[in-house]
Amino acid sequence: MTPADELPYIEQLRSEEHRRGRITVELGRLLDERELRIRCLHPQDPGSVRRIPVASAPVIELDDPRRYLAGDELLLVTGLGLPEDPASVDQYVARLREGGVAALLFGIMPVHDDVPPALIAACKAHDLPLLALPEDVPFIRLTVALASLLESERVAQAAAASRGVISMVTSAFGSRPVRQILDRLAEATGTAVQLRGRRLIEQSGTLPPGVGEEQLERASRPEAGRERLRFTALQAQEDDPRLSTPEAVRLRLRGPAPASAASPVVLMVAPRPLTQYDLTLLMLAGDLLELILRAPGRRSAAVDQLTMRLILQQGRGATAPARAVSGEAARAGTWRTPESGETAEGQTAEDQTAELLREVVGVDADGCAYAVVAAPRTVPPGVSEEVTVDGPEELAWWSTLVSAGLADRDGRHLRALVATPPSRRRLRLCEDQGWVVAVSRAQPAGRLGVAMDEAVALTAVAQARGVSVTAAEFTAGDAAAARTPGRWAAAVPQEARAALADRMLSPLRTLDDGRRAECLEVLHCWLLHHGRWDGAARELGLHRNTVRRVVGTAARVLQVDLDDARHRADLLAALDALGPENSGSRD
Repeated sequence: MTPADELPYIEQLRSEEHRRGRITVELGRLLDERELRIRCLHPQDPGSVRRIPVASAPVIELDDPRRYLAGDELLLVTGLGLPEDPASVDQYVARLREGGVAALLFGIMPVHDDVPPALIAACKAHDLPLLALPEDVPFIRLTVALASLLESERVAQAAAASRGVISMVTSAFGSRPVRQILDRLAEATGTAVQLRGRRLIEQSGTLPPGVGEEQLERASRPEAGRERLRFTALQAQEDDPRLSTPEAVRLRLRGPAPASAASPVVLMVAPRPLTQYDLTLLMLAGDLLELILRAPGRRSAAVDQLTMRLILQQGRGATAPARAVSGEAARAGTWRTPESGETAEGQTAEDQTAELLREVVGVDADGCAYAVVAAPRTVPPGVSEEVTVDGPEELAWWSTLVSAGLADRDGRHLRALVATPPSRRRLRLCEDQGWVVAVSRAQPAGRLGVAMDEAVALTAVAQARGVSVTAAEFTAGDAAAARTPGRWAAAVPQEARAALADRMLSPLRTLDDGRRAECLEVLHCWLLHHGRWDGAARELGLHRNTVRRVVGTAARVLQVDLDDARHRADLLAALDALGPENSGSRD
């Protein structure tokens, strides 16, 4: 069949735009219709064909029906135009596969009293699902059943899209809006959704089996054309040509982002071809995320800053302002003088602050939160105190990266109060964008000022190391350890430490930059976790088997025995001494 033989209407049905708007149902739903009593002749196990998508069920009794096929058809035949010799039947089935037929359904009688053996053999040879309909079930009964299923699917998708729109718009006004929007988008579409910069920032939903990070990174990679939407077919674990191929679409977010950050993208990954409903919801989510990631308005930023200052002032021991007693309470004699820090309603100022935090930051019922502070990773000599954070884009991006309930700028620092501390993966993302981060211990509402002071103090340590730090890494009261990478660093000259790092780690220079950086980062984290695979994997955001592989590579290249505690101690000292400008693991 040549292009000249194609009908304009059928050609339109085959177009990309029409395909994405096409409603399909899984073949298994037709097989479940008991009154149809459909038999599966090939394959013998009906379970293997249940997920095949079906868009229509035309009756075409032609030797070559390709001119009238748009794809995903359940083709209905009685064998009226079926050739007699097996070779011609084989060619007929091959043409059906080429035309995109999802499955062939043979109606018993009035032409044949059973399915011809040559047709069964040809369907097996070309792996085309072959079904049979009993003599007393007319084709119209099946087409009516399919039409009902397709209409139900269309209504269900429209309802799901409406619910998705409402839930995403509502989420945009809540705490942690980015995470909530991605969750609602994944729920409404049945897909996995990622927000990505240079690395994965946030993910919601479950990825199709067999779809790995390498495929996702390639699908989200920016191209020279800078088109907003880009589709990518993915390789699934189930390599069955009868099933839908997983597909990903990358949506490039518009608007400002920090100059040091990669352009943010939303990646939607489905175990099937993406539909128009999916794309409609994705575009809405993209618009909402763009509004959130853009600079907050001056009024909103001012309110955040004022709220932050009030909470931190309270957290450093300031008393709550006095409240007037109502005349009714005074006349009834039911009021009493509040204790220090207590309101007239019997609530302490700490209780009120905890209640405010539950609303704004999204903390748990205990009212505890963490202070997180970011400082420029490298500061030019002599101007450290004058460096300020310019550009509201940085604040919006910072708030998204750490899932901040409340964020503001304070001179050269970005600050946030969060319900849960950022993961090691998120800290690396901040480092990718030129910041080092310090995280306090969890503190109740009344001590968040103390938490913020702790995090600010730790930023000096983070800047000295060139990597992010958490208060959990330091022992209470160990001020010396909080100011240096380790106790030994205060007693050993820098030259000696650098010489140790160079001597022990130089074999890694034989690796390419990417593998060397990976080995340094993973080995260091594994050593800090005392060789615990699970702990290191959680902090790095990697699978434990990946940590095992990378640590094994490092040990092999360095030719050290990691079962020897002395070797591990030497390596940890060398890695601590290795400056961030030489490690290659954070840039």
